[in-house]
Amino acid sequence: MRYISLDLAAAADKAGLHWLLQSELDFPAYYGANLDALWDCLLEITEDTTIELTNIDTLKTALGSYTDKFLITLDQAAAVNEHLKLLRVEAAGAE
Repeated sequence: MRYISLDLAAAADKAGLHWLLQSELDFPAYYGANLDALWDCLLEITEDTTIELTNIDTLKTALGSYTDKFLITLDQAAAVNEHLKLLRVEAAGAE
């Protein structure tokens, strides 16, 4: 079982988000750094994997509606790929 914690505060722009994803999820060098490529790579995961997402609000501040599209892509991939689970962690002190 793989457990990957993604601190989304580390991504200040789309390029930074996709670099973080490629780096932490061990995507191949040819990863296209867009949501279509993300979808393809998430569906190729064959080992049980949990991805923990933190600082989603920080990413929303930086990327606006792209964050929603990113999260939808993750949710849909997790619904299709039985090996993929998502865990959203709220910021400490958030109400």
